[in-house]
Amino acid sequence: MTPSSEDIQLYDEARKAFKEKNLQRLKEIYNRLLEIDANPEIVYIVQRMIDELEGKKEEAKQV
Repeated sequence: MTPSSEDIQLYDEARKAFKEKNLQRLKEIYNRLLEIDANPEIVYIVQRMIDELEGKKEEAKQV
C-alpha cells in the first residue's frame, strides 16, 4: 500500500511532535491516521513514537 500525501504530511507532523516531545499532538495524529485508514507502516511508526515518549515519562516518574 503506497502512502497518500495526507499520510506523508501527518508523518512529518508526527516527527516534529516527537522532537518536541509533544505526546498529546502525537496521539491526535495517530487517531487521524486511524480515521483515514493510513498506510500501516506509518501508523506503526507513529505508535512506536508514542510508546517511546510514554516510556520516557514513566522513567522520569520513577526517578
